[in-house]
Amino acid sequence: MSATTIKAGTGAELHLHGGDLELYLSGEGLQLHLHGDSLQLHLGGGVVTPPASGTPEPAPPASGTPKPAPPSPPAPGTGDGIEPLPENLPRVPRIVTAAEGKKIDAAGNFTVKIPSEMSGGAYFIFEAVLPPGTGVALHRHVFQDEIVHLLEGEMEVRYGDQTYRARPGDIGNFTRGVPHGFHCVSDVAARTVITVIPGGLERFFEQTRTMTDPAEIVKLAARYGMEFLGPNFIINSLGMRLVELMPGTFLMGSPDSDPAAQPDEKPQHRVTLSKRLMMGMHTVTVGQFKEFMQDTGYTTTGERNGLGSFGLDLRTGKVEPRPQYIWSSWLIEDPDRPAGFVQTDEHPIVCVSFEDAEEFCRWLSDKEGRLYRLPTEAEWEYACRAGSTSRYYNGDDEAGLQKIANIADASLQQHWIWNAGEPPFPDGTPLPPYAKPWNDGYPFTAPVGCFEPNAFGLYDMAGNVGEWCSDWYDPDAYRSSPQKDPQGPREGVPVDVSHVLGAGAEPKTLRVIRGGVWLDPAHGFRSADRQTHLRHPVESAADIGFRIVLEL
Repeated sequence: MSATTIKAGTGAELHLHGGDLELYLSGEGLQLHLHGDSLQLHLGGGVVTPPASGTPEPAPPASGTPKPAPPSPPAPGTGDGIEPLPENLPRVPRIVTAAEGKKIDAAGNFTVKIPSEMSGGAYFIFEAVLPPGTGVALHRHVFQDEIVHLLEGEMEVRYGDQTYRARPGDIGNFTRGVPHGFHCVSDVAARTVITVIPGGLERFFEQTRTMTDPAEIVKLAARYGMEFLGPNFIINSLGMRLVELMPGTFLMGSPDSDPAAQPDEKPQHRVTLSKRLMMGMHTVTVGQFKEFMQDTGYTTTGERNGLGSFGLDLRTGKVEPRPQYIWSSWLIEDPDRPAGFVQTDEHPIVCVSFEDAEEFCRWLSDKEGRLYRLPTEAEWEYACRAGSTSRYYNGDDEAGLQKIANIADASLQQHWIWNAGEPPFPDGTPLPPYAKPWNDGYPFTAPVGCFEPNAFGLYDMAGNVGEWCSDWYDPDAYRSSPQKDPQGPREGVPVDVSHVLGAGAEPKTLRVIRGGVWLDPAHGFRSADRQTHLRHPVESAADIGFRIVLEL
């Protein structure tokens, strides 16, 4: 028998499904369900789903034995320090226009359209806009059901043990207890409307707006009945946290409209990364590199060739290689650096070459039996941007850098010993004018993770130390780079380095280094910057380290 619905003007509805009868008195929040010989009465507008057609009912209890009531799920929002929603909230029928809603900037652009209070606590509805490459990590709800309606863009959806490519118009029904997650894989943002049943979860999003520690966010989520399952991030044998990066498409390089753009950042072009991988939440630290050195007895290239590393002499302002500038010399007070440039195990490793970084990756791969490597330049920029298209990954205003990066500022300026009127670099750039007036308290390197992460949960991507990438550098690489999974040029192109080393310096083949450093002005912190730091594979510097990726 087909389903029949009878609506009355008083707000009552009578539904007949085969032999089942359902009566809804919406104005009173009352529901009456008759399934065979079982009668259930619900007050307060609780949500009840009838069994699917053909689903056998459990055997009735013995005569005279009352049928037990179904167990109630935990109240949303209950838990340590979390207040549940008030009881007997009124339901408010109304139209919410497209322009209405409360915006919540947390792990995406969220706008609450129907708050829990408007539905009597039964559900809440919000719009989520996920930029390319971003999404929601694999998780499950203890007592909520989640319905996701995709309006624009495309998403890769993981649901239980299945993966699905969702397109506009698709609807995902994610029932409680089942793992699910989704990421935008199109080159335009994914716009979704999400319904969570029952309500109350919007308070979780409101609280995470000011939170930056992923572990604390996961802990808070558990108090709201939401369990993150990963691999959102993993912890490897060295205690490194690596964050999962989902496949996606992004705009690489700088637009012609950006006055700060350099020729090697053009043309701006679309790049698609087709494989999942894990990337270090932080750059490799001194302590982690020390484990490698102690385990292998490895000698860095700067120690082997006797050239040391490029470093900054604070008395003269000259940037030049010196034999005493090696990775371990930065762990003690060095008489050649009166200001004192001391690093702890929590600081980023510096004075390591491209070859040193690759050797570290080989050692860790052998140690764990899985492939670690340096990121490609495309992977690095994708991870740095984290869905952004702005000059810096947190906007176009350089004042915002003080929140995310260790930049040349007042703390560094206090350590200049040379005459402020004499330019320290061969290109004539004087340092004091570009040092920013704010003070982050770190004149040189900062311990990893001291600044706010980007939307992917990665720290110091804008700046602290520069980071080796696997690509050879070619200033014209973007003119012929493949759109899918670019690996960079097959070989290096000799490049003029006189702007760094002075007139008469021989051209060199160089590896790409990405990210700003503690010594840099703002232009070096742009997500698209390619040429502020370039080095030959055996060279190293006091402001260059590296970050690793793990192939899945």
